[in-house]
Amino acid sequence: MLKPIANQRLLGTSELSVGPISYGHWRLSEGNATEAAAKTRAALDAGMTMIDTAAIYGYPDFGKAEELLGDVIKADPGMRKEMVLATKAGIYPPTPYDCRPDTIVQTCEDSLRRLNTDVIDLFYIHRPDMLTPHADVAEGLMRLVEA
Repeated sequence: MLKPIANQRLLGTSELSVGPISYGHWRLSEGNATEAAAKTRAALDAGMTMIDTAAIYGYPDFGKAEELLGDVIKADPGMRKEMVLATKAGIYPPTPYDCRPDTIVQTCEDSLRRLNTDVIDLFYIHRPDMLTPHADVAEGLMRLVEA
């Protein structure tokens, strides 16, 4: 059992309370929903309130990590209230990066569906896309904020 992390803090200027360590679900797709639930529960109990995943996580089935976390949330809806849910957009094999506005919006919609939730607390860009102008990336993110 992990020792609980007591020092939660606000994330930036938001009202989201997070611990100093987040729990990443990059390799979560290598297990099943029961294992994913146990690992997520252990992380939350230890004070890792920010649960981080991404649309790309889950090789060779991209999105599989989000699907497993979505299964966990569906089986225990109360767990969703205990976490700050973070996911990312921007990486889509075989094209390395794509942060065009429509792609960002579609990725968020797909993530919401896979995660079995109506709200993603923190949605951000995984890595910079050098081919998409910053204004276009900002447009895609603003469309999500305004939705």
